[in-house]
Amino acid sequence: MGGSAPGGLRVIAYDRGHGHEKKIDTGIATEMASGPLDYKLDPSDRFVLVGGDRDFVPPVLKLKSWGYEVTVVFWDHASRELVEAASTFRSLNNDLHRLTR
Repeated sequence: MGGSAPGGLRVIAYDRGHGHEKKIDTGIATEMASGPLDYKLDPSDRFVLVGGDRDFVPPVLKLKSWGYEVTVVFWDHASRELVEAASTFRSLNNDLHRLTR
């Protein structure tokens, strides 16, 4: 699902279902890699990935090679390889109390 959010943000979210994670991961990776073309993005635009799987390393590296900043937001157990590939990493661990209300 996709849509525009306030401030010019484009949010693409997928419902998570049992047994469908790989399909969701490849869908997210496809959106990330095609985003600059599909949405005519400017190199000053940024990507924020809420996910921690190392399957996202290739699209993150591709986006960075095109000059985009990619922030990964996830729990501390995110793939080390993904954390290192990202421009920045933000842990959700300290925000658990706000996310579970």
